[in-house]
Amino acid sequence: MVILPDIFGQAKEDAFRNGDRVLYNQARNTLNKEIRVAKRSYAKKLENQFSVNDPASVWKGLKYITNYKTPSPSTEANQQLAEDLNEFYCRFETAGLTPHAPSEHLSIQPLTPPATPLSPPPALRISEDDVRQIFLKQKKRKAPGPDGVTPVCLRTCADQLAFIFSQIFNRSLELCEVPACFKRSTITPHPKKTQDDRT
Repeated sequence: MVILPDIFGQAKEDAFRNGDRVLYNQARNTLNKEIRVAKRSYAKKLENQFSVNDPASVWKGLKYITNYKTPSPSTEANQQLAEDLNEFYCRFETAGLTPHAPSEHLSIQPLTPPATPLSPPPALRISEDDVRQIFLKQKKRKAPGPDGVTPVCLRTCADQLAFIFSQIFNRSLELCEVPACFKRSTITPHPKKTQDDRT
């Protein structure tokens, strides 16, 4: 889409360099006239696009006019940021845990009461039925956690797991402490394509 022919602009520059005032004025007037014609033509084209309800071509034209280019997704090689994220998310990790390690490698460590409790233990109790209901509500298509246990497994074994997990949760509430194995995390980066809102 060329709005102005380069011929008129070049003729104007040549006349200016040669010092020919009459030819320069004539070239300038011709160029201004062509600019007005191009503006009117483009305005009619935009009106037509709006009247036929074609927003895609309107956005395409606006992108061309403003020279807007969709930025390509790029990753920044920032070593310090990677280290900070790694330290934050993996601060509870042990060397033996891998992202897809079988659950036999996980051991529930006995919880010890804190030396000086900051507040009295809560009276909140989690029932076995509450835990069972939560396990049964797990979505089958969700990804497994860092321990490799899938939501399908939790749903299927909800009756067997409810008792032991209710004990673990209640013990955690009594001690006001979260077991270390619950704080494990696995970060798997998945770069996403950016979508421009205007398209």
